Amino acid sequence: MIKKYLLLLVLTVNATISFADSSTKVTVKKAVNDYISSHFMNGVYMFADDNGIITQGAKGLYSLALNKKLTPNQVMPIASATKPMTAYIILKLNDEKKLNVHDTIATHLDANSGIWENSVVPEWAHKVTIHNLLTHRSGLPEYFLAVPIDITKAYSDIKKDIANFMATKDLSFEPGTQHHYCNTNFTFLGLLIEKIRGEDLAQVFKKEIFDPLGMNNTQLISLELAVKYQNTPEQMPYPIRYFITPNGTKKPVFTLAKAPTIMIPYADGGVISTTEDLIKWHKALHSHKFLSEEAYKLMTTKHYEVKNIDGIKTSIGYGLFVTELANGTLIYQHAGSAVAMRCEAGYIPSKDLYFAVISNVMNYVPQEMQDKIDMTQSVNQLDIFNFTNYVFNAI
Repeated sequence: MIKKYLLLLVLTVNATISFADSSTKVTVKKAVNDYISSHFMNGVYMFADDNGIITQGAKGLYSLALNKKLTPNQVMPIASATKPMTAYIILKLNDEKKLNVHDTIATHLDANSGIWENSVVPEWAHKVTIHNLLTHRSGLPEYFLAVPIDITKAYSDIKKDIANFMATKDLSFEPGTQHHYCNTNFTFLGLLIEKIRGEDLAQVFKKEIFDPLGMNNTQLISLELAVKYQNTPEQMPYPIRYFITPNGTKKPVFTLAKAPTIMIPYADGGVISTTEDLIKWHKALHSHKFLSEEAYKLMTTKHYEVKNIDGIKTSIGYGLFVTELANGTLIYQHAGSAVAMRCEAGYIPSKDLYFAVISNVMNYVPQEMQDKIDMTQSVNQLDIFNFTNYVFNAI
């Protein structure tokens, strides 16, 4: 009798787990299909669990001029969704005892590092720690749009120019006292990695992340490729980038997007990838096999709360944001957002759900139209973040 009861209990538990897994899959598929059929969408997406792909697809334009459509395996820039990869390498170096997350910048980028002009280390480099950089609490100002970029220089010299431009600036606040999301933090993490590993970050990523995981369509692109993509996008094998202006319909106005300056591909946002490769990356990252338990805990710990809106709390980890929904569900993710480059990728552990969405369009409302467009209407909310939020709310 006891054996029969135990067998029944096991079967019941297994059935419950299977039902829960099946229920999540059905809900995700339905939410994706509902959104795609009723909302504007221009991007590629994949949702998966540890057993495989739940749903994958693409909707929208690769090129307006060519009337070419996106395909599900599209290679696209992921912008700041690069940052978890940088954080991973830093934590790997921490595991290897080649750095400590509480080291200062100057511990590794000292006067003999070849980084600083005239070998003069800025005073703040003796105060800002790797922990401060990883959690965006360094006080360093933003380099993007501030640093004059001379693309005729060698890539290595441009990175030094960024560091030395920052050396002339004061901190905005004392390290560790405030949170300010800033790409400069991850630029310095990239310089630290290159100094310790002794090779370019692109090679480090390739050898330690992309090749081991079979991410065959992923790379940290070169400066030359970034310049070409900026100046002659129609000649590149990547989707054309567009600003999209809502007009109350599912057919917004497309305008060719161009950044006011070259976006340097580096540790803060220079990777191109596919949704399939991003799912591989997040599966490995959250498998507890790719990092030590200690390092994974550091990466996913809620070090500081940075936002609390309508009961949804967002905290900063190391290279990840930890979002807690009103119902307690945790999401480990990092979005990417640049000039018409959009990406959102991550993992929901309680649902065994991995997601990756990439887009080549960016919601843009000119100032003179801002009082004429009701952005509270879903038909005018065009970014992929509205798509992922729709799916998350459904599950």
